[in-house]
Amino acid sequence: MEEETLVYVERDKLRELFKKKLTQAGLPEVQADKTADLMIFADERGIHSHGSVRMQYYAERISKQGYNLEPCFEFTQNGPSAGTYFGDNAVGHYVAYQAMEEAITMAENSGIGMVGVKEMGHSGAIGYFAEQAAKRGMVAIT
Repeated sequence: MEEETLVYVERDKLRELFKKKLTQAGLPEVQADKTADLMIFADERGIHSHGSVRMQYYAERISKQGYNLEPCFEFTQNGPSAGTYFGDNAVGHYVAYQAMEEAITMAENSGIGMVGVKEMGHSGAIGYFAEQAAKRGMVAIT
């Protein structure tokens, strides 16, 4: 039986490695930054299916332009508490983060915010977005 080798990498170093790999594949820096955050979030919580194990898949998909690397994001507010975020087939980690920011803004103004998202890639571990709202004193369903 082969012995398993564990490699420990500090969180900040791993995050920088993720970000570098994603930007080298062609992902814009702001999107790579958020995607790296989400992948670290997943691994730290034991959701390894949405963490570092997916790095090579994302990098290959990005480099083959499987995501729109120059998206035109659009948010349409349909009322005081509801809206739709158009992700233009971009990396879902960043799109979902931005959509939650819109929901939080509406909730700050009207008490509740609900955003549907159209056309985005895989968004990673969605608990990240509930925590994003919780850090602002809100409850979220993702």
